[in-house]
Amino acid sequence: MSSGTTSRSPTGDNVVVRLRRGIQQAKAAGFEVRMEHLGDGEAGWCQIGSKRILFLDAAQTAQDQLEELGEALANFRRAA
Repeated sequence: MSSGTTSRSPTGDNVVVRLRRGIQQAKAAGFEVRMEHLGDGEAGWCQIGSKRILFLDAAQTAQDQLEELGEALANFRRAA
């Protein structure tokens, strides 16, 4: 196992648990969360009509996805 999947937060949760929690929070905030192979693209969010979609790169580690999720949500808050 890589350290990216076992690193623990101050609360003792590993990165996969934190990623799952973050995804649930994004869904609760009205996002559809999609895990896609983005290639050279970047993770982020977009809005089509009234639908908000957040894309995470399925090829990334859980730690990288968690960081991308946080950045995408921060960008959304700044844009709102």
